[in-house]
Amino acid sequence: GYTVTGIVVPHIVIQPLALKNPGYGTQELQIAAITVGGPAALMVRKESPLKSLDDFVKFARKNPGELTVGGVETYSGSDLALAQVVAPADIEVKYVPITGGAEPVLSSLFGGHVDSAMISTPHAVQNSDRVRTLAVGGEERFKGLEDIPTFKEEGYDVTVSYAWGVAFPPGVPKEIVGRFGEATLTAMRESGAVEQVTQEGLLPLTMGPEEAEQYVQKQIPVYRELLPVLQRFSG
Repeated sequence: GYTVTGIVVPHIVIQPLALKNPGYGTQELQIAAITVGGPAALMVRKESPLKSLDDFVKFARKNPGELTVGGVETYSGSDLALAQVVAPADIEVKYVPITGGAEPVLSSLFGGHVDSAMISTPHAVQNSDRVRTLAVGGEERFKGLEDIPTFKEEGYDVTVSYAWGVAFPPGVPKEIVGRFGEATLTAMRESGAVEQVTQEGLLPLTMGPEEAEQYVQKQIPVYRELLPVLQRFSG
């Protein structure tokens, strides 16, 4: 009889910081577990003439506002990661927010409705036969995408990384939250899910309630500092 929801960081951090009435506060969420993560990745179709992040930047510089980049909604990891490229490169691109998560973004990319997409590494790994990944976030190259440079290698400090988990609304007893989190992590360990998500281009995180809460709280000041970059980009 309990209500539980899937959550994504940084979305649950950025939206309450940026929007006047997002409908929830980050601190209201009782996080039971954070299970997987992955850095941001910029990708184009295989047949795209853009072969590298440098090509992407040069094209945008020569053709201001013409290059379209699909992403998940607004005030999400997609537009924030893109802003961390656009601002220092001093280029103009058109961000296209797409509703429904990463899959509709990929459909828009495959269908030629957008020139590129800023989503997360699992989609780059799982669709390597259809997309060319130009760069990924993180401090070091990503497993499964070892040939792809990081944004930092290319001179851009893209710090956005995604993390997925489950949370309860306020008022649910902490005992229930803890039991649910423990059961979720146990299921991951015992079902072989850790190995599976690794193969799919995700990082297993396996955080219980306390660790997940600490992780999210640490993200709040980080994304508060990045918010002006995103707001300048989004206008």
